Amino acid sequence: MNWRFDPRSRALSPDESERRAAAGEPSVLRVRVPEGEVLCIRDHVRGEVSFASEQIEDWVAVRSGGVATYNFACVVDDSAMQISHVIRGEEHLVNTPKQSLLYRMLGAIEPEYAHVPLILGQDGKKLSKRTGDTAVEDYRAKGYPPDALFNFLCLLGFAIDDKTTVFGPEQLVAHFDLARLQKAGAIFDVEKLHWLCGEYLRTGGAEALARHALPWMQAAGLASAAPDAAERARLQEIASAFLPRVGLYADLPAQSAFLFAEQLTCDEPARLALAVPEALAALTAAAEALGASAWPPADLKALLQQAAAAAGLKFGALMKPLRAALTGTLGGPELADVVRLLGRERTLARLRVAMLVPRG
Repeated sequence: MNWRFDPRSRALSPDESERRAAAGEPSVLRVRVPEGEVLCIRDHVRGEVSFASEQIEDWVAVRSGGVATYNFACVVDDSAMQISHVIRGEEHLVNTPKQSLLYRMLGAIEPEYAHVPLILGQDGKKLSKRTGDTAVEDYRAKGYPPDALFNFLCLLGFAIDDKTTVFGPEQLVAHFDLARLQKAGAIFDVEKLHWLCGEYLRTGGAEALARHALPWMQAAGLASAAPDAAERARLQEIASAFLPRVGLYADLPAQSAFLFAEQLTCDEPARLALAVPEALAALTAAAEALGASAWPPADLKALLQQAAAAAGLKFGALMKPLRAALTGTLGGPELADVVRLLGRERTLARLRVAMLVPRG
């Protein structure tokens, strides 16, 4: 059973109430809720919501220390600022009948209400600090594109239509309608957010990615504090090569670090690819073909296909150790971009190092 205020003090006369307060008895200011009434509130999301006055206790408006409570202060504040619409989370629906009664008692113009669904984690529970990043600053620090994050947050409980996913502030303003807010809780889908971030980065292009990712490149020691025009041009080339693969600004230094490494570190799949016996023949064939080619090779794939055939190797048997030797992993951007960004000398140097790997 829920605790409720004991209504016996309702019978006190104003004089008796003032006398007891003056004598030092603890006291608060409460709102007397009318008895036997049904309060109907029109909500833009939930339609008409009814509250019986028996469900609402005589609530505290001013505490014993003279401090106004939330339900009292927000009505006075919103009324003074002539707030026309109150749009807030559904957990505040329980406060609405108290506030609505107070507006009517004060003869103030009552705003329109819209109680929007809560944002839920992928476990279906209310999103909180215990279930992941919940502050905008957290996402900014991790390199999420601001426009993508804005777009994603707008999709939590709202849709322009049944097919539009990517949109900006102008489209939102043009199409926003409280009637399109959904009643069910909105799931904070991190995978969808990452997909949306990638869409924004690719739409923005390499120049924008290089510019926005610069602070992360600098923090990783991959860019100088004040890059000149030549360095900025190279960073844009790098951004262009990785644009199809990155989803966050912070992804660029993490994925492109191998381009800057003096001594390449290979992950386990790359080490295994370099350790197989036929890797030496593959690397030798690739090094000879690349060493004799104009730079950068006009058609790297055709060049390597010819090298593999001449060495009696399948094309895939050549490409896997070649990628491992140049990047330290088996994924990454197109190899044509890798050799172009590394340059002839560094490309051949990495191949020579990889040829010395012990093989079983």
